[in-house]
Amino acid sequence: MVVLLSFVILGLPDYAHGVAWPSLRADLHRPLADLGTFLAVQTAGYLVVATGMGRLTGRWGLDRVILASGLSCVAGLGLVAVAPTWLVALAGSLLLGFGSGGMDTGFNAAIALRNDGRLMGLLHAGYGIGAGLGPVIVGATLAIGVGWRPAYGALAAATLLVVLSLSGRSLGSTPTRPHEPPHSPRGVLLPCAVFFIYVALEVTTGIWAFTYLTESRGLDDLVASAWVAAYWVGLTAGRLWLGVRGHEAGAERLLTWSMAAALAAAGLLWFGGPLIPLGLPLAGLALSVVFPVLMLVTPARVGVERAAAAVGWQAAAGSVGSAAGPAAAGLVLDQAGVDTYGPVVLVMALLLALAVAELRR
Repeated sequence: MVVLLSFVILGLPDYAHGVAWPSLRADLHRPLADLGTFLAVQTAGYLVVATGMGRLTGRWGLDRVILASGLSCVAGLGLVAVAPTWLVALAGSLLLGFGSGGMDTGFNAAIALRNDGRLMGLLHAGYGIGAGLGPVIVGATLAIGVGWRPAYGALAAATLLVVLSLSGRSLGSTPTRPHEPPHSPRGVLLPCAVFFIYVALEVTTGIWAFTYLTESRGLDDLVASAWVAAYWVGLTAGRLWLGVRGHEAGAERLLTWSMAAALAAAGLLWFGGPLIPLGLPLAGLALSVVFPVLMLVTPARVGVERAAAAVGWQAAAGSVGSAAGPAAAGLVLDQAGVDTYGPVVLVMALLLALAVAELRR
């Protein structure tokens, strides 16, 4: 249960920043575009720790790295909550990035080494729950008139409680062989490409869906937002199913079904006519199992000695994809029109299916 709560906590800040930003930037006298700087600093911290996960766990052990990462998240959230200046807020963002990088890759590596498909599914479902709750927490503090700072304070306090409950618990060991480079083609390059494409597809599909449904398909704002929500609900529901029963199906079968359903959903988003919105929850369900299943099979694919390093690099590649995918899609939609959302998603889904097929081969 503590492991599940840890991923709920990990997801809390990720989508909360956007809700807090108008008030945060007003308090610190920053331009609108500086949200990009805030998120870029956090991502940089994440990448530093994620790409160094193999070395960190080899030197300090998995449990210490996760505990230190949790405390870094607490410090980062707390620093943002009390930040008197922009530079202090950026320092908090960097610490939050360090912490989230260590917790994300650390827990994924621990569960993958245990080969626990049920827990891996529930772990990522927990992240989805946290990502949904974070904006609500910030919105609630804004609605009652106390501002954005108490929300970050509450996030820091909740994170601290979960981190303290991890103290003294062992999640297992991660044996390493430092003389074998983590960037070897066998271990990381192709998997990193898969994770880059997958996360780019997942985020692009969700981020641009509202614009597509309203500007191209003519849906009302409320109706369109409900369909977008259905996409994220589908992602979380699929991972809950993976944790409850889906893990019994086996990784190979799950990936086959997932790729077929993802291509069908992308086709529906392009050619579905009045049924186009149904492509979003279908896409959410189809994509939901890809990330946790590929993380789960990492030790079997690369060996337990390379697992922690490989998980770190894969998570880092996904983090880059989460920014690069929507940005590239935005350029296409801007130049060719919002109607190209369907083709963009279909091309990305096809690339993912081909990459996964090559990885499995």
